[in-house]
Amino acid sequence: MSVASPEQVEVFNPWGSTLVTLGFLLIFLGVALVMIGFLLNIWSFGQQRVEGGRTEGGAVIIIGPFPIILASSERVAKTLLLLSIVLVILLIVLFFALPMLLRRVATPG
Repeated sequence: MSVASPEQVEVFNPWGSTLVTLGFLLIFLGVALVMIGFLLNIWSFGQQRVEGGRTEGGAVIIIGPFPIILASSERVAKTLLLLSIVLVILLIVLFFALPMLLRRVATPG
């Protein structure tokens, strides 16, 4: 059995596997949140039907930096507009900040 010299030892770079793992975790979290939202929507629909309430809903489709809002009432549309503006700003900040952060972490020294 031979012992490897320092030149032969490979340094494990965790960024590749960590980012892949983070990607899978984010996808899993997104699917879980969609499922939870779906179940909560079904539950609230049943509750409103018992109480005689009215159901309102909406959706946001973001294509690039442009949100497309579909809503059943003005109140829902305003709420979704506010949330989509915050989300688009967050995505733009991450788009520019994440590469700089990754470069800073990956650069030794």
